Amino acid sequence: RDTLWTGRFIVALSLSTLFAVGFNTLVPLLPLYLASFSASDSEIGLVVGSFGIGALVFRPLSGQLTDRFGPKRITIFGAAMFALSTPLMATTSAVPLLLALRLLQATGLVCFWTASTALGMSTAQPNRMGMAMGFLGMTGSVGGLLAAPFAVPLADAVGWQGAFLVMAVLCGIFFALGFVVGRSSGAGAETAAEVAEENLPPGEKPSAMPAPAYIPKSQQAAVGEMGGEQTTPETDLSFYNNVETNAPDGQAESDAEQKQ
Repeated sequence: RDTLWTGRFIVALSLSTLFAVGFNTLVPLLPLYLASFSASDSEIGLVVGSFGIGALVFRPLSGQLTDRFGPKRITIFGAAMFALSTPLMATTSAVPLLLALRLLQATGLVCFWTASTALGMSTAQPNRMGMAMGFLGMTGSVGGLLAAPFAVPLADAVGWQGAFLVMAVLCGIFFALGFVVGRSSGAGAETAAEVAEENLPPGEKPSAMPAPAYIPKSQQAAVGEMGGEQTTPETDLSFYNNVETNAPDGQAESDAEQKQ
C-alpha cells in the first residue's frame, strides 16, 4: 500500500516512543537520586554529563554496527544494555560505578536509537521516507512530554529502586517490540543492503528477475547463428552452460549423450 501508516510503521513508532518515555523518566530523577546520598554538585554534574560524552563517542560506531549486523540485532542489543544498566544504578552510591553505568546507558541509547530509526525507515515506502523520518524524530519530544510530569511522583510513590525498575520493565517491552518489528520489516531483512533491496519496487528486486530459459547444448549453435554473432557457441552462450538446474527432466542426460 502507498501509505505510511502500516501496522509495521505504527509498531516501530510505538517502540521509539516508549524508549523515549523510559529515558526521559531518568533525566529528572538522576540528579535527585545523586543528591539523596549527599553527592557534591561537581559529582552530580560529572555523572549526568558523562552520558553526553558517551553518546558523542559511540554514536558513529552505532551506525557502523547497524550497517554491519542489521537494525534488528542492534536495536535489541541497545535495549539490553540500557535495561541492564538502569536498575543497577539504584543499587550503588559509588560515583565511579555510576559513571561506568552511565556510559553503558549512553552506549545502549545511541545503539537503540540509531538502529530503531533505521528499522522504522525500512517499513516506509521510498516516497514516504521524509515523513517517516519526521515522525520518528518526533518521538523523543513526545517521550519527554509524557515522562516529565510523572517522573518525580513515581519516585515518591515507589522509591528510587522501584522507579528504576519501572524503566527496566519498559526496556523489556522494547525487546518484544524489537522482535515484532524486526520480523515484519521487509522479509526479515538483516543488513542495510538487504533493507535497501526490500524497499525496491517488486519488478526491480534481484529475486524477482526471471531465470534464463534452458537451451540444450545441441541447439546453442543455432541460437548463436540467429543472433548474428561470429563467435563460437562456447564463448557466445557460455552463460547458459551454467543453468543445468533449469533443464527439463532427462534433458541434461540427453545432452551429455549427444556430446559424446
